[in-house]
This record gives sequence, structure tokens and C-alpha cells, in this order.
Amino acid sequence: MAPLETHSSLASRLMAESDARAEALIGLVRMFVSATLFFTVAAVLWRLPPQIQELRGHALYVALGVTASYFLLGVFSLLVSRSKNYRPVWGLFFALVEVALVLINIYANIRAPHANALFALASPLILMIALVLVLQVLRYRLLIHITVSLLLLTGTLLLILFGGGTETISDVFIEEVLGLYSLPPNVVRMVMFGVMATIVGVAIWRSRRLMERIAVETEALHNRNRFLPRELTAALDDGELERLREGEERDAVILFVDIRNFTGLSERLGPAQTAALLTSYRALVSRTVTRHGGVVDKFIGDGVMCSFGLKCSLKEAAAQAVDCACAITAEAAKSAHDETSRYLTACAAASGQVLVAAVGDEERLEYTVIGPPVNRAARVEAFAKEHDYGVVITGEIFDLTANQGNPWRKLGAHMLRGEKVATRLYAKGTP
Repeated sequence: MAPLETHSSLASRLMAESDARAEALIGLVRMFVSATLFFTVAAVLWRLPPQIQELRGHALYVALGVTASYFLLGVFSLLVSRSKNYRPVWGLFFALVEVALVLINIYANIRAPHANALFALASPLILMIALVLVLQVLRYRLLIHITVSLLLLTGTLLLILFGGGTETISDVFIEEVLGLYSLPPNVVRMVMFGVMATIVGVAIWRSRRLMERIAVETEALHNRNRFLPRELTAALDDGELERLREGEERDAVILFVDIRNFTGLSERLGPAQTAALLTSYRALVSRTVTRHGGVVDKFIGDGVMCSFGLKCSLKEAAAQAVDCACAITAEAAKSAHDETSRYLTACAAASGQVLVAAVGDEERLEYTVIGPPVNRAARVEAFAKEHDYGVVITGEIFDLTANQGNPWRKLGAHMLRGEKVATRLYAKGTP
């Protein structure tokens, strides 16, 4: 079977597998049909009266050669389809050889002594035209189907119209044509019809299997979307995973969200209610971040790391992050059913250049944002929790969103834990 590149898309992999399997199946059909026809023609030659054999022997010997060549074509196509060298162009090559063999057989029938082009379609072997056309349904290559159909039908028509043959129809030839509709040729016709019906059935079965596989993969992708950011799943679909693994530096805004006094709250609620609270809280944060154009990077207990600006300017990202933080604190307070389950959020935002990448090994990848702004946002969020502020932003974020007219409280410059330079901070939403 053809090798599959690891970075190719799902559709490319499925099509490559389908092409190779289709050619293998077509090779088996060629071998079966040609073997059946070969022994049938040989039996007819053996039983023909001398006078008919003198008229039609040449054409029948050509038919034996064609069927033998068709069998060898089936063997060769089967071997190639199962090798590492198979490519879709091989399918086109095999189909063109197939067309040539059919046209050679028709020409031999027309050029027989005392033959007439009007009877060219009387032989059961002419059903090879229908068989070749039906075989194309096993492939998912419209270009090959169109090429084969045009060449085969056009070539047959030209041979019938201009292939020669006498205009006089002899009694011997009429007797032979009548013999072509006797029991043995009719059995061959029934076998050919049965083969074509089987091919159509197999094609339907293969199409259904392919659709089911795509459905399963789509469902798996949908499930992955529940755990991975859409940027990562989109990269998996588009074949851009390698680029994402290399990483890309961007200016972004990092937002951290946390529940204030979560330890004490979980002790009061108990495990079941705490799990329900976290489910509701995470749904709220995910919904709000997505609505404001951000990406949830990861959940860590009751903490959430989000990023903004992966597809917009830094100024737009700052506005999105601030609006998102304010919306989360407001909706968190409204979503509480009673004081027991009420939770307050602490949100903090910082900006700067980060590395956006998918990190991990071949078995597991994680979409993440790395850089100093991540650490700064985490420290600002710790400051917000410590002083019970709803939303705290750095001076850079404030400068980018100052024209929004939000009522921020200036906190001055603070030396955050682990930093050597003081950071300007602004806050709002004190409890």
C-alpha cells in the first residue's frame, strides 16, 4: 500500500489508502474476468465448425491474446497497488492499457473476413466496455473516469463507423451471429452482468465505510475540540502542525482568572458541590473568553490562563482582554445561586511578546503560550487575590485601553514577586 506521510491531512491519507485499495480490488476483478473469458473463448474455438473457425478463428485468437494480456495487467496492477511505489498516476496508466486492449479486441472482430461493423457489438466480449466503465466507480478519481470514458466510447464509435469490414452480410456470418446468442455466450453475458453488479455493490460498501470512517474522525475531532484550543485542532486539519510546533513569536495579552479563597470555599461545599461549581465556573470562563476573541490556554484547578491577540493587533487584544475580565467578574457574581455557592473571581492581564507553540512529543501535544508576560500576568493575578481586587491590569494594558473611559483605580508602582522592576498597576471591582 502507498506510504502515508505523517504530516498529510486526514483527507489526503484517506484518499491515498482508497486509491491503493481500489487498484488492488480492480486487479483482482481483472484476473477473475479475464480467466473466465479466456477459458470460454478457448472452449468456443475448440467446438467451432471448420467453416466458422476459418472465418472467425483469427478474431477469437486475438480475443485469447487480449484476455491473457488482461490477466497479466490484473496481476501487475495488484502487485503495484500493494507496493510502496504506488501513486494515483499508476491507476490512470492501467486504465489506459485496459482501454487499448478493449479497442484491439473490437477492431479484430470488425476486420474478420465477411464481418460487418453492424455486428461488432454482438459478441459477449463487448461487455468489457461496460465492465471497464463500471470499474471506475471503485476509484474516487473523476479525472480518470472522464478520460477512460471519453477514450473508450469515442474509440468504439470510430471503429464501428470507420473500422472497415465488408458491406455484404453472408449467410455463414448470420449463422455465427445467431450462435453468439446461444446458451454459452449468454452464460458469459450473465457472468459479466453479475460481476458488474458485484462491483457496484462493493463500491457502495466502500463508500459507506469511507463515510463512516470520516464520521468517526469528525466525532473524534469534535471531542478533541472540547479539550484543545481551536487553533491547535485547525492546525491539525490544515496540515500546519509542523509550523505550529516550531512556534511563532507574537505580541499578545495574557489574562489569568482565579477564584478568590477557593480552598475555604471548597471546604464548605464538599467534593460534589465543588465539582459542580468548577464545571459551572469553567463553562462561564470558556464561553466568555471565546465570545471576546480569546483562547483558553489551560485550566489549572480553579485557575485559568487565557491569551488574546493571536489574530489581531495588540491594542485590540488589550481591549478584548479587559472587556472579558470585567464580563467574567460580573457574570460570576450573577451566576451564583446562593451565598454558599457564590464565588468571586480575580482577573489580571499583562502584555508583551510571547512564543505561541504546540509543545510535547509525538504522543501528546499541548497548545501553549510562553514568555515573560505569562509570568507577569500570574504575579499580577496573585496580587489581585491578595488585595481582593476584581480586575487588575498593568500600566501597558491601561495605556492601550485608556480611551475606553473605564473607571480604573490607580494603584501606583508595585514590586511584584520575583521581579526587579516595579510595575504600574490599575484595579477595579473591589469587593
